[in-house]
Amino acid sequence: MERGLHFDGFLAFACPVRTDTPEVIQALRASSHVVMMATGDSALTALHVANEVGIAEGGLEHALMLVPSSPPLAAPIAPSPSSPSSLPPADDVSTSAGHEHLGGGGLEWVSAKTDEKTNLPILTLPYHADGSIPALAKKYSLCVTGSSLNAAAALDGVSLGKDSGSKDRRGLGGGNGGLWDYLDSVAIFARMSPDDKERVLKRLKQQGRHTFMCGDGANDVGALKQAHVGVALLSGFGGANTKKVTPVGGDPAGQVAGQAAGTVVAAAKAETFQEKMQRVKELAAKNKEAKRVEAVARKADTAELMELQKKWFQEELDERTAKGDAWAQFGAMKACTMRMVNEQKQRQAARHKAAGGAMASPGFTQMMQEMEGMEDMETPQVKLVGGGLSPKP
Repeated sequence: MERGLHFDGFLAFACPVRTDTPEVIQALRASSHVVMMATGDSALTALHVANEVGIAEGGLEHALMLVPSSPPLAAPIAPSPSSPSSLPPADDVSTSAGHEHLGGGGLEWVSAKTDEKTNLPILTLPYHADGSIPALAKKYSLCVTGSSLNAAAALDGVSLGKDSGSKDRRGLGGGNGGLWDYLDSVAIFARMSPDDKERVLKRLKQQGRHTFMCGDGANDVGALKQAHVGVALLSGFGGANTKKVTPVGGDPAGQVAGQAAGTVVAAAKAETFQEKMQRVKELAAKNKEAKRVEAVARKADTAELMELQKKWFQEELDERTAKGDAWAQFGAMKACTMRMVNEQKQRQAARHKAAGGAMASPGFTQMMQEMEGMEDMETPQVKLVGGGLSPKP
């Protein structure tokens, strides 16, 4: 055990939220999408971020957490520095020999906000598997942890094994109106293990929900694979597109002075959802026009190369025949075809360089198909037949 240490201070880490995240969440909810958070962080941390981005609303006062039932107390007792809080942690469900057991024999919903004097939740409601969770979710932002989620499955008799895909007559996934029948009523899943996330996504699919999952860590792989649409996000962009906050004790005036002295201070400008969509539309229109111009230029190249191909083929054929090549015709076809392909690629690369852009060069098959569609209906000197080459008849 570490000993003989001197306290030096706390080191706090912050992970700023992207400035456009609240608008994206708002747009998703406005389009009738249910947005939920699944994280390995603690319940209170998750609630704070969820309120910041708009997944939850009303702060701690309007949030309920599912926790093990506490034994009744004779009277409220204010906590002392030497005694633990009477509120059990939201993820305090211990395990023994693979079986979970609960502190008070059941579960209960407790407010995330506690009374300043007693340190007890300002609201406590019993957990019932009676179909009342959707109504509760309309008044509060519901938060569950991986352990309480699994405990609810054990209480309600919900199977999470291979036979968990069977549905009852109500189509609720085999439950009795409990938590696992209304997972889409939960706003925040905290302290979730990779297996917990995967089970939630699997359950939602079994209940007929269409799921979209975003994740940026290895612990999200299972859930990403279970979702109908899984998007793996890149990480490591630091504070890009985040609000710049002056540290506690920082000197804003000093920062301004440093900027005046030549130090560039990055100022985050939040791009609204509407601005982002407009930028996407403009980019799509620009790409469409570039493709149109490129198609016209390629068509002109094809017409010119059709004539050059005949000339190149005859030159190659005469040269190889003069050398006594027994396969002069086939060798000439291959040589002039490759020359034609290389010439078209070089012309396209030159156009892209002049335009300051870079697009993928057309493939050999694409160029052959374009040649076959010429307005004069003249077939090319070389055609693709069965994956090989054959001379023009």
